[in-house]
Amino acid sequence: MKAKYEKELKDGKDHGSPRRLTFEECADFIMELATDHPVTIVIDALDECREIKHQASQGSHTDRQDLLDRLEEMMGAKPGNVKVFLSSRGDDDIHHRLKGYPTIKLDALKNGNDIKKFIESEVDSLMRKNNRWGNDKQLREDIITTVNDRANGMSVVISHLAESV
Repeated sequence: MKAKYEKELKDGKDHGSPRRLTFEECADFIMELATDHPVTIVIDALDECREIKHQASQGSHTDRQDLLDRLEEMMGAKPGNVKVFLSSRGDDDIHHRLKGYPTIKLDALKNGNDIKKFIESEVDSLMRKNNRWGNDKQLREDIITTVNDRANGMSVVISHLAESV
């Protein structure tokens, strides 16, 4: 696989840019790595993955269910060497698919004070760095209120697919 990577890199330099690997090529590369080394795959915002933009080998798009199928295959083929950590909102299909795995649910409504403190800290930091905003207290409050209001009700599911329950 390393030789293939080096060839693709060289071909890319010759043609302006390397070509994107297909979904299956990426999975195969990870499996090769996992032969001798533990591999942890981290996927953030799985709920935003309706369709992956890379083409599968048959020319069709790979959706998140295909992705989850492949991840389970990889974990089964290399038990203990392939681990997966996912974060996602709790869409029904994702919730159903992950119910056999260890899951931690974070609910913004229960953690609202922590979220608001984080937002305030980040806004204060940005306002200190951006001189054009000055010390506009109303702008600060408007930003904090808007961001905090949009965070309410957000739930995040974090699943560690290392082993089923």
